[in-house]
Amino acid sequence: MKKKRKKIKSIWHPKYWGLHLGFFILKLIAYLPYSFKYQLGKLIGLLLYYCNKPMRRICEINIQTCFSNKSHEKQTKIIKKSFINLGRSFTDAMSLAWMRSEKEFDHLLHSVKGEDYINNALNSGQGVMLLFPHLTNMYMVGYLLLKKLNIPFSIMYHSPRNPVLKKFAQQRLDKYCEKTFNRKNLKPMLAHLKTGHLVWYAPDLDPGKKNAVFVPFFGVEAATHTATAKIAKATGAAAIPISFYRRKDKSFDIRFHPPLNNFPSDDPIADALNINKTLEPIIQKHPEQYLWQYRRFATVQKGKISIYNLEKGKNKP
Repeated sequence: MKKKRKKIKSIWHPKYWGLHLGFFILKLIAYLPYSFKYQLGKLIGLLLYYCNKPMRRICEINIQTCFSNKSHEKQTKIIKKSFINLGRSFTDAMSLAWMRSEKEFDHLLHSVKGEDYINNALNSGQGVMLLFPHLTNMYMVGYLLLKKLNIPFSIMYHSPRNPVLKKFAQQRLDKYCEKTFNRKNLKPMLAHLKTGHLVWYAPDLDPGKKNAVFVPFFGVEAATHTATAKIAKATGAAAIPISFYRRKDKSFDIRFHPPLNNFPSDDPIADALNINKTLEPIIQKHPEQYLWQYRRFATVQKGKISIYNLEKGKNKP
């Protein structure tokens, strides 16, 4: 009979010393000029592209599937740039975690449009679900918006299992977010929205087969959350999409879009399709800035094979 492994409670256990050392090194790098970290992010992205074959293959499959009308050359260009943007999102997150000065990022905000959609909802006492696709710049944009609009916001996120990472992430999120919520317990977030607050919410994750319907997303029948519409219906919150893109000069353009029309409805399939059709053009404008390294289409309907397993000729659960 196998002995149960003892659960390590202390974050200072020798098992985690390497992680603490890594944090110390990242902290030193975070104090370097932003221009250096921007180039470092590019290097990290290229290293991931050339060295992490499984991640690159997921990205290739996603791009080839979603942009089959583009040439191989253009697909490869998007894939490589998406890794560069992923690397820069890491150095941005690092910079925010150990910020030298609040003025360090002042030059990164180029424009914000559509603020009235947010203000009108909040001023009327209505909560706001800020619907964002997983664009790689989300961390920096969240900070820039907080500073620009001075509107407290909360976020739903997946807590890391590693206790060191969990504590680190929670401390940093608590620094910038009004509250953080977990998908496994929606009640606190529902109450928060009902009282007229703003929550960042990503509806483009693969939810699995539970609480999902299959509707087209870039032409692929994708498992899509029904929870988004349910939350909006239960709280009366406005579902307002947001788009944000990094410009060539490193700064960002941010835009709030009009609240979704006829949302939520009484049809979960129509609601899910409404969300996907809203997110698609946001992603298509700068596809290289989206998180394509994620297995968005992993969940499939019974009897079908995942696009990630077609090469193997089988469908893993």
